[in-house]
Amino acid sequence: MLTACRQEIAAQWEQQIRTLRNSTCGQEIAAQWEQQIKTLNLQDFLLRGRVLKLYRQALRIARRAPGGSSDELRHIIRQEIETNRTCNDRQRIRFLISDGLERVKRLDETLDMQGHS
Repeated sequence: MLTACRQEIAAQWEQQIRTLRNSTCGQEIAAQWEQQIKTLNLQDFLLRGRVLKLYRQALRIARRAPGGSSDELRHIIRQEIETNRTCNDRQRIRFLISDGLERVKRLDETLDMQGHS
């Protein structure tokens, strides 16, 4: 049952990609969708979830920063995520997650000490 659903969804995606490829402005979008079609195995799926959780946690903490530094922090966080977006090495991704968690923890503690709760 699950396999049939996956095949149906993949067929729908492929049809949409073909439609987009026929239009001049849709070629770039079609290329992006093709990358998304690639299915993730369980380990990659779980790592992706951990990265997204870290990203959301970092953005929540950045909101607590005073004034314009909040915007600057969000920009830095986004830039870090984008810089490592193409990384496919699971060990490197795990390292980046643990490093990110430490950095988020330090930022949280710093904001707490400064009274920005």
